Amino acid sequence: MVALNGSFYLNCDVNKFFTVMTALISFEGLSEMGSRAAGSYFFEYATLKEVWADPQTSSFALGTALGGLFGNLTNYHI
Repeated sequence: MVALNGSFYLNCDVNKFFTVMTALISFEGLSEMGSRAAGSYFFEYATLKEVWADPQTSSFALGTALGGLFGNLTNYHI
């Protein structure tokens, strides 16, 4: 259990995640996220809409599309 928690902490870079989320809680952070949302609308959001609408899509493809959108909005990538 300890090894799994340590691996999660190292692989997912939890410190960076909390730093990024803390930076978003400001006017500057919200404006950055808004500009990223406007820029990713034509790419990641369009991909997510296509994947979401297809009933044959696997959960992995849906998770990948959702993770790509989340990563671009928050500027956090694993």
